[in-house]
Parts: sequence; structure tokens; C-alpha cells
Amino acid sequence: MITFLSTRSHRHHIEHVSEELGKQLFRVRTYDWLLWRKVLPLGTWIFTDCERLSCWELEITCRYATALEKAGARLINDPRTFLPRGSLLKALLRTQINSFSVWRPVDGEQATRFPVFLRTESAHRGALSELLHSQPEIDRELSRLVAQGFPLRDLLIVEFRAQELAELPGAFRKHAAFMVGDELIAGPPVTDTTWHAKFGAPGVATEEHYLADREDSESMPHKDTLRRGFEIAGVSFGRMDYAIVNGVPEIYEINTNPHIRALTKHHSKVRLETVAASNRSVVEAVRVLDRPSPQARIDVDLPRLARSWKSRLQFSRWQP
Repeated sequence: MITFLSTRSHRHHIEHVSEELGKQLFRVRTYDWLLWRKVLPLGTWIFTDCERLSCWELEITCRYATALEKAGARLINDPRTFLPRGSLLKALLRTQINSFSVWRPVDGEQATRFPVFLRTESAHRGALSELLHSQPEIDRELSRLVAQGFPLRDLLIVEFRAQELAELPGAFRKHAAFMVGDELIAGPPVTDTTWHAKFGAPGVATEEHYLADREDSESMPHKDTLRRGFEIAGVSFGRMDYAIVNGVPEIYEINTNPHIRALTKHHSKVRLETVAASNRSVVEAVRVLDRPSPQARIDVDLPRLARSWKSRLQFSRWQP
């Protein structure tokens, strides 16, 4: 049995995989469900959305993870060693995988290289500003965002690192790679007319791009660097978003609960085939994560769990 944990508002991201595998093998559960449990199934547990948990929820989740591990369950994306976005980007720069930096304004850090943009650390909503070229510009944007209600502790200053396509000036591509267990799988890139390149714009990519994507999905020319990025993050289920700048990958983020869905309509048959092949590979890689256990379930007796749960109800829970 594989148990997939996510926040309630993002559990639909994995529906395609769940439907393909069936409930006998793959169950989607929420953290709200987990935090009431005193008996848990063993097998394989996939933890996602740790960045969306409150500090209390994350701590109790880590206690459950410890109990599951001691009983012989397999943990995918260990929540006890979860790296937030800012910490991951700093680690990728420190290990020379990335060449761009990130700063936390709540710690008094200021940008030392420009241009930069502002974004949240926890949410996956993309950039909150245009490109900024000086500290006074950053300060004005930070004041604006804080006045709008964004918590300063969740804001990051990120150095801009992207590159227009040489063959298509004004266009940008964001690439993707999935890690499922030990399997590295190419995901479908998106092409856009802005450097954000979050969702892609229709009609920008050409058939030549789609043919190149199919070839790259088979050869994965940057696989060693991408695999190392997942290792640094401690993530063995998720999707990495990255760009190719001056011929090398620059990793933007790793999403542990990516939206995996079928592409049913597209003008390019090659694109349809490439996305379908990627999805099939992800589903099959998830299938083999299942680990038989000598016992089906375990009792979980966390100290002061009931009292802690009552305390939890006194706090509001912010979820992006």
C-alpha cells in the first residue's frame, strides 16, 4: 500500500496517478486525516506539501514519520529534513549547482547582485514583482507587499537567472524533471513570452521545439546535475522546474506535490505523445514504490497527542 499525504486543498494534484493505480494500491490522504490517527497502515508513505503546513502540523507529522520508520515503513520525502525554498536555493548555490542567489529580508539580508524579483517562500504563485535593479526599489516593493498582507517572513529576494531563446527572441522556456524513487523522468517544458514562464503561452513553441523535447526526454543530457539537485533537497518524489542558461541548468524549485494530468488536446501530435509518455513513466515509477510489510498496521501513541490537538485548534492555519 502507498499512502500519499497532501494538504486538503491540493489533494487533486495527484488524481491522475491515483486513478491509474487504483485504491487497492494507492490512497490519497490529507494531513487533517493523519493528525487524528492512532492506527496507521505501513507500506510506503509519500509526504508532500510540507511548505504548506503550520509549524505545529509539521512537528506532529515528523513524529508520525518517526513512528512509521521505526515500524518498517518506507518514507518518501522525509518531512524531518524538509528544506524550504530559500534554504534549498542557498544550498544549490553553495554546491555550485546554481549560479544565482536568494536573500531573506526578514533576516535583514540585502541583495548584492541585480536584477532580482520578490516572491513567497511557501506558496507556488510565482513572482510578486517585476525585475528590480536597486535596494531602494526592493524596499518599496517589500513595503507594498507587507501593506497588502504578505508576511515578511515568507518573502524572498531572488536573483534573476533566465535566458531568452536564441532561435526565438522574447521567448523563454522552463523545463521540468520528475523524481520518483530512484527514477529520473523528463517532464514537459513550457514556453512563454515572459520570463516568468509559469504556465506557458499557446502558439509560442514550434514543432521543432516539441521534437527536441521528445529527444531530450529520452537522453536527458543534464540528468547528473538534476539528480544531484534532488539529492541535496532530500526529495525522492516531486517535480523540479529549471531553465537552461548558457548551456547549463539553473534550478528554480522542487514541487513535492506537482499537478500531474493528462493532456488530451493539442495541435502537436508529438507534444501529446511526449506528455503521455512522461505521465506513464511517472505512474509506473510510483507503482514500484510499494513495499510489502510484515504487518499491515501499527498503533501510534504520540505523547500528549490529544492535548496538543486541542492546543492546535487555538491557532489559525494559513494555507497558500
